[in-house]
Amino acid sequence: MVKATLMLVEDDRSTLMLLQTLLELEGFRVLVSENLSDIDTLLAGIRADKPDLLLVDVHLRKYSGLDLVRQLRQGGEIGSTRVLMTSGMEMNEECFQAGADAFLLKPFVPDDLVGRINELLTPSRG
Repeated sequence: MVKATLMLVEDDRSTLMLLQTLLELEGFRVLVSENLSDIDTLLAGIRADKPDLLLVDVHLRKYSGLDLVRQLRQGGEIGSTRVLMTSGMEMNEECFQAGADAFLLKPFVPDDLVGRINELLTPSRG
């Protein structure tokens, strides 16, 4: 049974393949953002696929993951999509200011990633 749908926004092919394999083994449906050429195209893909959570690298080759999240948060029906950002540099504050729900410093332990994803996808009790 598939837990949730995740979309990976990562431009390093090796990292992308490792994450996809790990998350599929954990029972997630994993979508890979094939077209990272511009933010508008990526946002259109997010609107079409409606993932439950985005896993976004801060440092993409053509633009910043922070800019992507800022625009996502202004995006109507996709504006509430959960976002977990990652970076090899401590950018916790910048990610939260851009609108991320969580940040994970690379390199991370797979269990930490899966745990954080599960936390973000669990409805809060209130």
